[in-house]
Amino acid sequence: MGKKAAKRQSITTKYFLNFIILIIIPVLLISFLLNMAYKNIFVNHYSEMVMQTMEQMSIRIQDELNNISLKSAMIGNDSEIINLVSKMKKSEAEGYQRLDLSNQVNSKINSLLNCSDDIYSVIFFYKDGGHYYFKSPLIQDDKTLRKEVWYRETIENKGRIIMPEKTKELISTGLSQKQLYFSMSPDILGEQNEVEVVCFVFMPKSIDSIYAKYQNQRMGTGLLINKDNDIIVSSDNKITKEDIEKCGLFDKKYKKSSYNDVVLNNKKNMIYTYLTNNDKWLLVNIIDYNMLTSEMNQVMMYFVLIYIVIIILFIIFAVFFIKDIVTPIKQLISKMKSVQKGNFDEKIVVEGSSEIVEMGESFNNMVSEINQLIIERDLQEKEKSKEEMKALQAQIQPHFIYNTLSSIRLMAMVAKVDGIKNMTDAFMKLLSAIFKHNDSLIKVRTEIEYLNNYLYIMKVRFDELFTVEYDISEEIESLYMIKLTLQPLIENAIHHGISKVDRKGIIKVRGYLQEEFLIFEIEDNGVGIEKDRIHDIIHSKKSEDRKSFNHIGVNNVMRRIKLNHGEGYGITIDSEYMKYTKVTLILPIIHEGGKSDV
Repeated sequence: MGKKAAKRQSITTKYFLNFIILIIIPVLLISFLLNMAYKNIFVNHYSEMVMQTMEQMSIRIQDELNNISLKSAMIGNDSEIINLVSKMKKSEAEGYQRLDLSNQVNSKINSLLNCSDDIYSVIFFYKDGGHYYFKSPLIQDDKTLRKEVWYRETIENKGRIIMPEKTKELISTGLSQKQLYFSMSPDILGEQNEVEVVCFVFMPKSIDSIYAKYQNQRMGTGLLINKDNDIIVSSDNKITKEDIEKCGLFDKKYKKSSYNDVVLNNKKNMIYTYLTNNDKWLLVNIIDYNMLTSEMNQVMMYFVLIYIVIIILFIIFAVFFIKDIVTPIKQLISKMKSVQKGNFDEKIVVEGSSEIVEMGESFNNMVSEINQLIIERDLQEKEKSKEEMKALQAQIQPHFIYNTLSSIRLMAMVAKVDGIKNMTDAFMKLLSAIFKHNDSLIKVRTEIEYLNNYLYIMKVRFDELFTVEYDISEEIESLYMIKLTLQPLIENAIHHGISKVDRKGIIKVRGYLQEEFLIFEIEDNGVGIEKDRIHDIIHSKKSEDRKSFNHIGVNNVMRRIKLNHGEGYGITIDSEYMKYTKVTLILPIIHEGGKSDV
């Protein structure tokens, strides 16, 4: 009793525990997994977009470099410019003559540059020392520069544009941007050529403008670095070479394109790299991971807040809802125990939802009917055959009622309200079949409905021990048959067949017309019947199991059929022990109004 009381008192707790386990935890877990999956999808999509943008930037940067390289080559291979610069060296002209030559060189270079400000300075190195500059003067010692690797490499690749990777700043610009260089050795024949190397100094202004254009596309901080780890272009001057070195970017081997997450300034960042087409520079994009996923995190926070509000509202609703169910159920259980002890004068006053009230009214009606049936039980056995048949249809065993309501109590304990409603509805419809219909003949479809209500109750009671398969011909549904004829046979199949085997039970119900007969076959895969017992079951006058829904057993069904329709109709049984049992009902074809085809 203590354990049962504890279970009754813990309905609310179990309800909320099931709510947490079956709803809250799965929804939170699914939300978290969906958020993580969506973040990964978004980051991957963003990464693809960044890589495509960086590829476009690489192409644009290469185009700009090619443009500057072409302008440099035009100047370096222009024989007129080289001859003018060489004359300035040979003649050692001074004064007006040198100024005139210088103006001619400057005019020619400006003409080739077409007013472009890409090239900041052009420095012509003479073969035997010395130099001439266009625009900005050289700030380094030219003897030192001639010893550097890039200078020797330029001479070795005569007539070709070289982009030195390592060199000192050659001119003073007053700008923080890194100077970039092209150099070439003019491939011009003749003794008048005194120029050994021409160096072109340019600033990455046009490259910077390309980078600025793409930075407007939510790309975070952009960098352009060379293989010396120098930052050529940066959209954020706060990021230094030392900051990048801390995250290990320069320790990794250059690849055409790659991205990964690193910690920079104590923050998780996504870093994307793309090697430009000249394989000399590396495009770098850095974006704060939290900034990248901020919108998704904000949406997730809104979702969590909404979810919390829904949970609170549900809890408030559940408290009142469960209270409205648990209290009436406890009252019903108390009255049931009193009825179980033999007190059939009990009545229950139930308030609450319509389903609970209906269940209470059904209980009161049931107790009244049981009380009346008990009083009339002995008298019914002495009545004539027709009255006996009606009495047999009307008798209900308290044991079945108790078992049914016990199932309702069990369902209430786990707070499955829909199950309570369905169980109660099925039971009330079954009671209605007995109490509210005085006609002994009903339509086949109505009989099947009563059978379905009974089977619903039995499936709950036996925890889905069996399944039922119907094969009812449509042409017989409007025909008439004796009320509650199929239910006792199904009940026998369950209690005496399927419940005694370990395998899943299958009950097949078939109905069809055969010549002038209405045939029903009820077959189960239960324990079966031994051959020598079949005759006794059909013809025995011994009452069936007192725990059944009613007292109408196989023998009584046979008596009712013969009493109403004559000796030409009845029941046959075919069975094989431990395999199956098939009961066949042979009935007349009766149309509306009780008219038979026979």
